[in-house]
Amino acid sequence: MRRAFLIALLLVSIASTATAQKIRIAAMEWEPYTGEKIEGKGLLSAICVEALKRAGYDSEIIMYPWARAVEETKLGNTEALLGASYLKERTEFFAYPDEVWIARVGFFTQKSRADKKSFSTIEALAPATVGVLNGSNFIEVLKKIKGITVAAGPTVESNIMKVASGRIDYLIEDKTSVEYLLSTKLPELKEKLKFIEPQYSLDKIYLVFSKKSPNYATLVSDFNKGLAQMKKDGSINKLAKKYGVKSK
Repeated sequence: MRRAFLIALLLVSIASTATAQKIRIAAMEWEPYTGEKIEGKGLLSAICVEALKRAGYDSEIIMYPWARAVEETKLGNTEALLGASYLKERTEFFAYPDEVWIARVGFFTQKSRADKKSFSTIEALAPATVGVLNGSNFIEVLKKIKGITVAAGPTVESNIMKVASGRIDYLIEDKTSVEYLLSTKLPELKEKLKFIEPQYSLDKIYLVFSKKSPNYATLVSDFNKGLAQMKKDGSINKLAKKYGVKSK
């Protein structure tokens, strides 16, 4: 009986320590995954907030432009960054838990240009100007390719409009995000753009933790436990369905 009491006391102590810290999560406008005006601030926000809640943490999502979101977390002004893909150089600043999502990334262009085109390599797209988000890891990838000009923009929405107007030739982005914006915010452009099959890559998307946080290793472990529970009980699939997104 005494041993059971001590174990229960220890668990209460651990839970109290966890809930004492509120996790600030930096994210960008990336609908339907993250967004200030979406219920729960988006699908991935809802998943991560719930996973942390199951591990005993309160959390809040704070929206920034992507480059600033990365910097805020790098400096430790926020404990976590949502929406990051894996880059080896980022591991100097960020600790990676298990992935939250897998994004189907590829190229969009004007429909008239894409009707008879399939994707083989980025090199085959040259000469071309490709739109990408400020701070994206794809900037360095694209810069290395002869004949490709990089046009960095502040939002996915702005890059969609640039492709539709012919100001840039292609946009590299997650297929679900672009199609969501075309359906909800830019329906007048829906018939003008087309995704070039097949995709360029399947990117694992993470909630990474700042190594400036003294307990980042514990946060990674606790988050993984909460996320694993959600994957096992089907909560992630239910949330994806709620947001109208096909789970991977």
